[in-house]
Amino acid sequence: MAALCIFCSRRVNTEEHLWPKWLVNYVVQERSSKIDMEFATRPRKLFSGKYVTCRCVCKKCNGGWMSTLETGTRPILEPLIFDSSLPLDYIQQLALCLWTTKTAMVFDCVGGKAHFYSTADRQHLLTWGTPPPDSLIWIGRYENSYSLFVENHYLSNPGTENVLSEGCVTTFAMGRLVIQIFSARRGIYGEGRGGINVARKKGEWDRLLIQIWPVQQQVVRWPPPLSFGPSEEQLKEFAQRIGGER
Repeated sequence: MAALCIFCSRRVNTEEHLWPKWLVNYVVQERSSKIDMEFATRPRKLFSGKYVTCRCVCKKCNGGWMSTLETGTRPILEPLIFDSSLPLDYIQQLALCLWTTKTAMVFDCVGGKAHFYSTADRQHLLTWGTPPPDSLIWIGRYENSYSLFVENHYLSNPGTENVLSEGCVTTFAMGRLVIQIFSARRGIYGEGRGGINVARKKGEWDRLLIQIWPVQQQVVRWPPPLSFGPSEEQLKEFAQRIGGER
């Protein structure tokens, strides 16, 4: 049976780059590269070379709305990746959130079928132009300017009395920019309740991160007061901060 596009259910007939070529060429440049990717529910995967692709979309999506999103978000991503101080208004924050959500959904399919994001989640992104319900997105600054990093974690909360039943955390680092998206599903007792509240490991998150979804401020100032790094260990701790002790 032919694979179907994760966004529109047409036949898959092209490859999508997890990180766009322009971003990889800017960050990695001419250095040799191996990309170590960690998945929540799948074996660790090592890619030789600079580019990671996934056959999960069709040409119409890849060359249509996805290309438009990439083109529109590039002028916002570039100064963050290269460490320029600047304000981000509501439209810019939203654009970053849509790009992050799309990229997390593609990463969810690298090496196999989707493991967390559902058809309804992807249709919500396309129809409403926002991340799926019960999603949170943050941005932060990383001291290492030559990094490409991605890791995701699947969280399970099986008790029937719990508001949230499961979640997925995906963390990206691209040059000086780190982005983290957390998406949750509600249990049967969570329907109709207010916003989500998840346990996080202790840390100076309010000074390390800026929340951009749901948008809290019409304009935020980049970068935040504190930065991650320079070691990758701090980045890995950040990637695993959700679901830990308060």
